[in-house]
Amino acid sequence: MRPLPAAKVFSHLLLIAAFTAMATGCRPCDDSLETVEVNHLRYAALERAEARQAQVESEAAHLRDFVPPLTVHDGAVHMSLEEVVRRTLRNNLDIQIAAFTPAIAETDIIVAASVFDPVFFLQGSMLNEDRPVASFLAAGGAPALMQDARVVSAGIRKPLVTGGSIEVSENLDYLRTNSDFVESPTYATNFMVELTQPLLRGMGLDVNKAQIYIATNARDATLEQFRAAVMDVMLRAEATYWELLFAQRDVEVRLRSLGLAREVLRVEEARFEQRLTRRLEVSRAQSAVTVREAELIRAQNRLRTLSDQLRTIMNDPQMHELATGTLIVPVDEPILGAPPLDYHKSILTAIERSPELQQIRTQIRSREVEGRYYRNQLLPRLDFSFLWRRNSLGGDFGETFKDQLTGRYTDYSFGLLFEVPIGNRRAEAQQRRNRLEYEQTLLELERATLNAILDVNTAVREVETNLEEIRATEQAEIAARETMEGEFARYDVGEVTNQEYLRAQRDYEEAQRNRLQAMTRLSVSIIQLERAKGSLLEYNNVHVVPEDYDFCR
Repeated sequence: MRPLPAAKVFSHLLLIAAFTAMATGCRPCDDSLETVEVNHLRYAALERAEARQAQVESEAAHLRDFVPPLTVHDGAVHMSLEEVVRRTLRNNLDIQIAAFTPAIAETDIIVAASVFDPVFFLQGSMLNEDRPVASFLAAGGAPALMQDARVVSAGIRKPLVTGGSIEVSENLDYLRTNSDFVESPTYATNFMVELTQPLLRGMGLDVNKAQIYIATNARDATLEQFRAAVMDVMLRAEATYWELLFAQRDVEVRLRSLGLAREVLRVEEARFEQRLTRRLEVSRAQSAVTVREAELIRAQNRLRTLSDQLRTIMNDPQMHELATGTLIVPVDEPILGAPPLDYHKSILTAIERSPELQQIRTQIRSREVEGRYYRNQLLPRLDFSFLWRRNSLGGDFGETFKDQLTGRYTDYSFGLLFEVPIGNRRAEAQQRRNRLEYEQTLLELERATLNAILDVNTAVREVETNLEEIRATEQAEIAARETMEGEFARYDVGEVTNQEYLRAQRDYEEAQRNRLQAMTRLSVSIIQLERAKGSLLEYNNVHVVPEDYDFCR
């Protein structure tokens, strides 16, 4: 296959997925329930495909040249493998659905990081008190204490990645009372900075950013899932393309074989009319024609089925506009050779690039992050606190606030809080669970690695076997053709009956089909090897994520 031009296909696919979401998310509200006939579903699907195509073309004009327009000749669409891959990458529903997963996982990172977002707060309270008092001093000589108290606080609170928090606030207290012992009204303000910081449990970036690291690893895992989904779809598309090519050549072989059988029938019927042969020879030739006609019908049906399968995989809106009977005709030739096969290098590539292995590695990294967190939770609690405050007091708000700016009244405090859980069973159980899950994940990685090596070895042997089979079937085809030509020469002069010649025709037909089948299997086995190595995308020069993407590895 000719390599695709290098492109950031992943961003294109995400755009397409987003456009699909917008196209399908805006639906008219209709509470009425209607009965939809089965025949109408096809038209509904066509309308949806047309709407999606219009949405994509209007929003992603830069993708228009990614796929050339379709051209139909004699009821068939001729396509190269590159064009099939391009249309599949752009329109396949499995790829579009899988493209949402990394974007969804990206939001989890934002959610995890949002715990460190600052918070602005504004709070107030009001107390209007009128109550009798038993003490003469309580209300300054009055029988009841009446006061109007109001408190307003505003500030910013910011959690820190080190585990602590800092808060900056401005507070205003207003008091009006009937007590002669208190100046009324009174305004009190204070500007306060408060800092808390754990020194043991809960301290450090690894502890407080653990959820961000885990969410990032989960995002990387979804990207590997997306790569695997794209590779699986490409494998299906390319394998179906080569099988469709074989089905097309198979129909051509069977047509030629049917033509030869019909020629034998014509000759036998002419000889029978001249009383030069028996009725048995005519019946045998007629039987051969009938059998080959039935086999041709079956091969043609197989051809159309594979064409429909490839059309479904591509899911190209341009294809929906064509008539149902339009065939996809492959124009590329099968792969007849393979690059030098290196078991060791192929295995190393699989271990490095296999998306299945990469997903497990992200799980291991998450287990390590969890392990550091749970080990920290085993420590006792020792928290440091610091408070700094500027105060002012007066009977006028403006003067009181100015007095606060002078810094005449300033206080501060330090504090330590020490706490040791008795037993600490929760933290110990969580740490033990994490250690067991970590060991389990390591074994899963070992098992997946062995499976990857097995898949690569199997795929390499399959390629080698198919290469040998092609050489063998080529020789068998040459021998079968020479045998058929020799039997025809004998049949033409009447030395043998048509039984030997018809058998030689069938042997030659099977030899041709075997060679074509071997060529198809080689083409499919090569892309299966690239899939086993995890390098199918690079093999086709396709990038589902930007080359400079920052994986957390």
